[in-house]
Order: sequence, then structure tokens, then C-alpha cells
Amino acid sequence: MPVALLLQDVFNAVRKGLARLTPFALLAELEETLIDRARGAFMVHWFGSSLPFEGRSVRAFIVNLDHLRRRYAAVQRAYQQPDYGPNLGEPLAGLVGGMVGIALSPTGWLTAAVVSIGRVSW
Repeated sequence: MPVALLLQDVFNAVRKGLARLTPFALLAELEETLIDRARGAFMVHWFGSSLPFEGRSVRAFIVNLDHLRRRYAAVQRAYQQPDYGPNLGEPLAGLVGGMVGIALSPTGWLTAAVVSIGRVSW
């Protein structure tokens, strides 16, 4: 018997499941439209009705790009690199804390007891 015939029932089940999801896809498209309309209403309320649109999206232009570049460069110059290197204390403290937690847990005690009993020779 070919494998395709064996998988036919599986694919039919998947096809039926996908058919049941179609209404949810339509709801997602409707939700996207509503969100776009709410965003557009907010933009019109905030900036006025003379906003340039391209389809459902607002066309935006940055007119003060030189000023933004100068400000970004000033912020970059003002940023000071830390004078210390990587700190291994925090990861090591987390590792040690995890091991201590395991050792003090009931499961840790039980494991230690089993290991210690297993080493005793009868």
C-alpha cells in the first residue's frame, strides 16, 4: 500500500481543521481593519485632517534629519563607557545558589542518601 494512501486520512483531518479556522482568519482581518481605522482616527485627531495618506498608511517625512543626527552624535559623545570589565560574580552566585538549593531540597537529601547507601558494601 502506498504511503500516500495511508496519509490521506491525516490530510483530510487537517483539511477539516483548517476549514474550521477560516472564520477566525476573517475575524483577524476585521480586527486589523478596526485597529488601522482607530490609529487613523487618532492621527487625524492629533495632527489634523491634512495628513498625507498612501493607502491606509500615513506618509511621514523627517524634515529635521540634520538636527536629529547632530543630537544623536552629542548623545553618543556624552555616553561614558564603564571603567570596569565583565563581572563573573553574579553568574557564579546564581550557579552556587542553584546548587545549594538543590542540595537543601528534600530531593537532594534523598539523592545523597541513596548515593551514600549505594557506596556501603554489604
